[in-house]
Amino acid sequence: MRIVLPVALGAVISHLAAPAFAQSSPAEAPPSFDLVRRGIAARREGNDAEAVTLFRRAVALDPRPMVIAQLGLALQATGAWEEAERHLAAALARSDDAWISGHRAILEEAAQTIASHLCSLEVSGTPVGAQLFVNGASAGTLPLASPLRLRTGTVSVELRADGFYPQERRVELVAGERFREQFALIERPRDTTNAGQGGDRSGPRVGGRVAGTGQGLGAARSIPRVVAAPPPYAAISITAGGALLGLAGAVVAGFGAARVGALRERCAATDIASTEALECPDDRSIVTARDEADAMLVAGQTLAIVGGAAAVAGAVYWVIAARRAPHGAVVVAPTATGAVVGGAF
Repeated sequence: MRIVLPVALGAVISHLAAPAFAQSSPAEAPPSFDLVRRGIAARREGNDAEAVTLFRRAVALDPRPMVIAQLGLALQATGAWEEAERHLAAALARSDDAWISGHRAILEEAAQTIASHLCSLEVSGTPVGAQLFVNGASAGTLPLASPLRLRTGTVSVELRADGFYPQERRVELVAGERFREQFALIERPRDTTNAGQGGDRSGPRVGGRVAGTGQGLGAARSIPRVVAAPPPYAAISITAGGALLGLAGAVVAGFGAARVGALRERCAATDIASTEALECPDDRSIVTARDEADAMLVAGQTLAIVGGAAAVAGAVYWVIAARRAPHGAVVVAPTATGAVVGGAF
């Protein structure tokens, strides 16, 4: 889908571009003259991609502000917002150029349109000199001279350095906002047994994967490590709750059974031991108390059964959760002089 606003704006600029070379005869015209003329014609015909190619060649031959501005406008028309902003900023910075001064209002309007599609990302961290990659492409080394200007959406931000485990994050960017990401790479343990063989390029392993690399265990050599996964709080809660419920049921059932036993002793003279009912015909209150004790006994047994089942289910859930790959973990990697601690979340 073509971007209508940049094309319309570029058409206005293209009508104003020709006078930049108008005072030169063909013999005196700069080497970029023909390329700029053809690029302007391509813009008028709607061939923005071809115009970008022609303007790039023109800038390589003659990087004057007008040619750089034309390249920025053509890139804007193709939706290459980051590069378009860089070229227009470079052109607008040349306040001493007559062509730029004469068309500054139009160029600044184009710059504002481009800026509405971009945001700023500040990246800091250690070690100094670490290489930064955005969506797999190199974006500089730390510390950065200025924030990155990126288009909106989800991007992959990765930091790499020799002797350190790489780290990668997914960042959701919103137009017009400023974002900050800070990294602290974990140093690799020194491995004297593999000296001269390139060392271990894998990261700390968490849940069967290499932290910060997306590679499986089969993709790199294993290293000694201790992984402390977060405890499965839901399973612990279910197990503890079930155990408490079962204990409460056992206590209630015990009281009910003791109450029944005491009532049987009071009615021993008339009670028939072989029957469940309590035979005390001369005292109805005892019979009523027996019914209450029976209800207490049944309630206690029910609570004990439910609580026990919950405790068992929680324990099973606990075991299953412990075997699953954790979403986050703390990694302790032994080194020659101690250990390094890191995390993957």
